[in-house]
Formats: sequence, structure tokens, C-alpha cells
Amino acid sequence: MSDIIYTTYKEKNGNRKLKIYREEYPEDPREQDNLGKMICFHKHYNLGDKHDIKSNSFSSWLDIEDYLRKELSAVIILPLYLYDHSGITISTSRNHLYNDYWDSGQVGFIYVDKETIKREKLKREEAIEILEDEVNVYDHYITGEVYSFRLVEETYDRYYNCVLEKVIDECSGFYGSDFYKNGIFDSAGINIDDFEEE
Repeated sequence: MSDIIYTTYKEKNGNRKLKIYREEYPEDPREQDNLGKMICFHKHYNLGDKHDIKSNSFSSWLDIEDYLRKELSAVIILPLYLYDHSGITISTSRNHLYNDYWDSGQVGFIYVDKETIKREKLKREEAIEILEDEVNVYDHYITGEVYSFRLVEETYDRYYNCVLEKVIDECSGFYGSDFYKNGIFDSAGINIDDFEEE
């Protein structure tokens, strides 16, 4: 767990603190179990999942998409766009990349094959939502928005004249800076209304 505190919430009527850290070396979410396969091509960045597809074997994005359908049984394919300006961010919609056609462009696809859809018993809309969620999580990863927390209880030691901390709970791997949505507050088991940001 990183020692760099991102923010701290102090209990209003108690002695607990929720310390939130930005992870320096987070786990790549593409190494976890995912529904989709993320195929990316970029000269400077190693993005998405490992694959053997060579972009120079195709003349257009449509040709690559056609290959995914015919050779890899892809039934749902979403484009991936990268915005590269003072850092990178990725999305399934170019509109989310500030409509900046100079610093953004298509970088690949995320897709799911027929067998996976059948095995997971997913409707098309459900699968698309999961794929978009996977891209959002990956975007948090590449933009450095991955967090961990430590819930501590503070007590004052009169003998040593200092504040001691007892760790109650800690966990890592929360993607996104919205702590209501990313699950930190729920995982810590606290009512955030009982805390205030320091």
C-alpha cells in the first residue's frame, strides 16, 4: 500500500479516520477475469490484452473488425479511442475525448465472442454495458485513478505523549476517484455521513 495519502476522512463524533491512498503500482485490470478482449495498436504504449494480430496486415479498421467477426467469432465489437495529451485516456466513444481530433483517434477494439456470450447467458445490452464498464476501469488504471484505504482508530498515549493508530481494516484495488461509486466507503463499513473530509 502506498504511503502517499490522497485524502482523509475524520469521524465527527469518534476517533476513527479513513485514510485514502492513491496506489503507485496498481494491478492492471486486464490481468483480471474480463468478459471482453481488448485489442489495441499503438507505437508508444502497450495497451489492452496481449494478442498476435498485426495492424500492418490490414488496410483499415473495418478490415480488422471483419477479421474479429470471421476468425475470432466476435459478436459484439466496440471501438476504442485514445486521447493523448499530457497523459492518456481511453473510451468507447470519441465524444468523451473532448472532440479533439488532433490528439485523439481510434486505437483498437474491445469485443466478446459468441461462445462467451452463450456461456455467460448475457443479452446484447448487458454485454455492451459490461464491456463499457471494463473500458472505464481500464481508463482509471491508465490515468492513475486507483485507490486503497486504511481505516484506523486513534488513541492518545499519555506516557509517550503521542497519537497511536490501530488499523481496523484496509483494502486496495478501487478504480475511480468517486469513492461513493468505487466501493471504498462500503468496503470500509462506514456511514460517510458520520465522517468529514479533513
